[in-house]
Amino acid sequence: MKAQLLKLGFFVLTIISANNLMAFTAVADGNWSDAATWGGVAPSGNVSNQDIIIPSGIEVNLDIDVSFSGLLNSFTVDGTLTSSTGKQLSIQLGTFNGSGDIDIERIEFSGLLTTYSHTGDLTVGTFVNAGSLLTITSQLSVSDTLNLEDGSLTLNTGGNLSLDSSAMILRNDGSLATSGGVFNSGSSYHVRYIGGSKTTGIEINSLSLHNVEINLDDNNTVLTMGSNMQIHGSLNLNTGILNVGANDLEIQGSMEIQSGAALTTTAASNLMIETAGNLNSGLVFTSGSSVDQLTIEYTGTGSVELESELAVAGELQLHEGTLSVEGGGTLTMNAGSMVHVESGKLESNGGTFVGTAAYDVTYAGDSSYTTGQEVTGSGLNDLEINIQQGDIVLNDNVTVNGALELTNGKLDLNGNDLVLNGTFDQEMSAAIIGDTNSDLHLNITMIGNDTIYFDDSNHNLEQLVVDLTGGNIVLGSKLQIHDELTMTSGSIQLANDNLVIEQNANITGYSDTRYIITTASGKLQMYVTPSSPYLVFPVGTTTSYSPASIQQASGSAAGNFMVKAFNGVYTYGTEGGGYNTATGASLVNRTWLVESDAGTVNMNLKLGWMATSEVNGFDRNNAYIAHYTSGNWDMHASASAVSGANSTYEIDRTGLTSLSPFTVADENSQLSVDEETALLNINLYPNPCVDGLNISYDSNEQFTYQVTDAAGRIYAAADKGNNQLDVSGLSSGVYLLKMTNVENNKVAVRQFIKK
Repeated sequence: MKAQLLKLGFFVLTIISANNLMAFTAVADGNWSDAATWGGVAPSGNVSNQDIIIPSGIEVNLDIDVSFSGLLNSFTVDGTLTSSTGKQLSIQLGTFNGSGDIDIERIEFSGLLTTYSHTGDLTVGTFVNAGSLLTITSQLSVSDTLNLEDGSLTLNTGGNLSLDSSAMILRNDGSLATSGGVFNSGSSYHVRYIGGSKTTGIEINSLSLHNVEINLDDNNTVLTMGSNMQIHGSLNLNTGILNVGANDLEIQGSMEIQSGAALTTTAASNLMIETAGNLNSGLVFTSGSSVDQLTIEYTGTGSVELESELAVAGELQLHEGTLSVEGGGTLTMNAGSMVHVESGKLESNGGTFVGTAAYDVTYAGDSSYTTGQEVTGSGLNDLEINIQQGDIVLNDNVTVNGALELTNGKLDLNGNDLVLNGTFDQEMSAAIIGDTNSDLHLNITMIGNDTIYFDDSNHNLEQLVVDLTGGNIVLGSKLQIHDELTMTSGSIQLANDNLVIEQNANITGYSDTRYIITTASGKLQMYVTPSSPYLVFPVGTTTSYSPASIQQASGSAAGNFMVKAFNGVYTYGTEGGGYNTATGASLVNRTWLVESDAGTVNMNLKLGWMATSEVNGFDRNNAYIAHYTSGNWDMHASASAVSGANSTYEIDRTGLTSLSPFTVADENSQLSVDEETALLNINLYPNPCVDGLNISYDSNEQFTYQVTDAAGRIYAAADKGNNQLDVSGLSSGVYLLKMTNVENNKVAVRQFIKK
């Protein structure tokens, strides 16, 4: 057997050697078929086992189709090779080399044993690789089609592939890659995929990629993206599956996905529809597909339609245009995902939006926007509004389970309910536009005493539910409640505007720990009807709860009554008006300011307070409501206060026909403090003191002295004359010195410390 093989090899080598004796060398410019070009005998169109040599300086025109084959033979172009229209060169076997320039209509390489070592420029209309392993180290320019039927085409160092405008790369089982070379297509070109499953190469890497057409063998065949792909023209997915993988697919032109074909994506995929082109079909994904980011920036006619299931793991970016979830389609927001809305919109057209996992929504556009499906999920966590101008208008009831951040741009409730179950942060420029048909539920954890603002255009609510943890909500604007204010936990602190409880509305759930704090100029306004039971105004200060209850007697007028409570009892009635007698008088350290727009007032008033508000030995068993009228606090028959609701004490007064400040004092209190006496330049020294306390003042009047504590208890302190008291017997602490004018009984009170 070994001998036979040796004989066979010798026979084959003999044949090859014999056939290789003839080489065709061009000697003059001319056509391939012209004998003169070759110095006597022209090679035929089928060159087998013979060398072809075109020397430097010689130009040969390929006027016929030529097929070259020879295992040990070479086709060498050191001169110039051109071709007539429609003529082609086929290298089936052997070596293609030389350093000259080639500009022909079509060239094809086939066979694993074909070698490409040409270093000159190659310019062709169509370049076909049908199975060879080709490496390019020079300039290759294709004007019509680069057909990668089989084999590999690699751009080595020095290799440069460029495509003319509208040229196409046709990929079947062949591949295109670089190994130090460059795919440098400055002109717009197209790519078409046919055949079986494959992974894209450098053919999609250029920013000049225009149209991509996918016509694989069947709809189970997969084209896998090996890198990002940006399509400026059209994506035509006719047959097969396009697997985006961990890459970006950006469509800036038109798109059409035929029935049975589909995209497949993962949580690492990014898909961008950024176009004004025609979308002749919707987005279709294989089952289980998800994306990291889906960007919709569509300015064409109609909408971007989702016709299958898709999950968003990262962000849904709605920059412009509408993403419509069609019948049979489902868009799912995964846990931790976000919908970022600028001018785009998300709507359902028979499809399903699934937002049960925790996801966020951000509005960051520059104009008004009506919300879509993005806020309807039960898992809506954080909602942020930060638009340049305009309003975010609710189109559905919304529940926010995380943080609501209103940074810029107004939130229009538009007759819908807003439920907040997390935290709240609002800037004054981002007011809430209310509605008489809207409910607002503040089931929130307070970071501090956060402020809520309503817009002047509409500061109405049907119902407000206050359920706060960790602080109070500050009402930074006017608010009108048309049905019910429900206080479950926490208080409402008014700023400089009124909280209005409209006629037929009411307040429920208030108590000594949840009430309306009126420390600024804002008041609680409620509507009082004559002959009705007492109406409770659950007001107070930051110190404690101090409700006022009002009843209009028969024959008076119905109308709005406005109430606020503040700490202190001042000589001029109003807050900060004169001297604060609560520093020394036995009374309740609270003033209630009552106003009304009713035409006729015949009011019964009941005031309530906590025990902690009683100062200077206040005697609740001999107390009365004092009314500031005609420039003074009046006196009234005293009575015993009774226990009221929510750990309060209360006392009433009837037949009040005028309104101004009110307070509660006992029969021993001295509310009429002489202003001049109270504001004397009194100096106590040393202060703190140890044994003696000296008293000096700018007056020739005579005073008696009494030492008490804040609760009104009296302590012994001997008057040593010369305005000096012996305080050596007092325990360490804070005391009040009550100075009474011996002529007019006017009182001044000052504080000192005993060491």
